[in-house]
Amino acid sequence: MGHGHFLYGDFAEKVTFARVESKKTGDQLLYFVVTWKPRPNGNIPKESEFTNRELAKLNPELLIQYYETKLKILNPPIKPPRETGNKHPSATTQLAPPKTDEVHLISSDIEAAASGKREKDWT
Repeated sequence: MGHGHFLYGDFAEKVTFARVESKKTGDQLLYFVVTWKPRPNGNIPKESEFTNRELAKLNPELLIQYYETKLKILNPPIKPPRETGNKHPSATTQLAPPKTDEVHLISSDIEAAASGKREKDWT
């Protein structure tokens, strides 16, 4: 069984981990490993690697989902100064503006990705 790919019509299951690779030029590339859902014939493709730019072009929602699992929001919601009359929950609840240090990727995750460790080893 070969590796999966969006161009083959495969559907991504999830991003399992990310790693950073340093190039001789000093540039760093961020790679994501994607696992796949079973194909209609029941075969499950092997996991595949994509750079952040490739994944952003091919499946931006998957990349956003992965990043959202790594975000940590520290400040709680605050109530608005007055009701707006709109009954939609998002219209009556606001988040306090985040300070730069309150919304961040968990530093241990970034360090683990840079060292090449898989997410299951990040604890």
